[in-house]
Amino acid sequence: MVRQHAEHELTKLTEKLKGAREVLDKEVARRGEVETQLQRYMSEADLTFEQAPVVDVIINEDGRIVKANHAAVRFLRQPLSVVQGSHFCTAFNCSRACREDKPNHSCMACDYCPIRLPFKGELALEPRIFPMLSDGRGRRHRLLVSSYAFTHGKEKLVLLSLERE
Repeated sequence: MVRQHAEHELTKLTEKLKGAREVLDKEVARRGEVETQLQRYMSEADLTFEQAPVVDVIINEDGRIVKANHAAVRFLRQPLSVVQGSHFCTAFNCSRACREDKPNHSCMACDYCPIRLPFKGELALEPRIFPMLSDGRGRRHRLLVSSYAFTHGKEKLVLLSLERE
């Protein structure tokens, strides 16, 4: 009698475990599908960023360029390895911003520059015209700053786009 009861309980537990296993297998499969879809979206976003016809750079809170597209590389006439990692103000020859060679350099210290606003949670409501940004032919450019900083890992980042006025 005790043995039959124990076998019955064991059978019930085994059935519960099978059910739980099926639920887990379905969840793992669903997450795999979501991850595949997310990777596809990320690849499409990366391709869009890279092939955009306007100058796009992503900067961190230190004002350093962490990612630049092909248009930025062509505009700056520098290899990607030089552009990425440089300060925005240095790469784009911004005459109003602090320079790297100054002590305690920070691109975020410039009161004129709107790139610091999204990092502080403030909106850069209108694009700023930067006459000091030039492609060598004296043209003025409009700097478009993303409204909010986004987070990648633990790092806050901001998207900047540059277009001719």
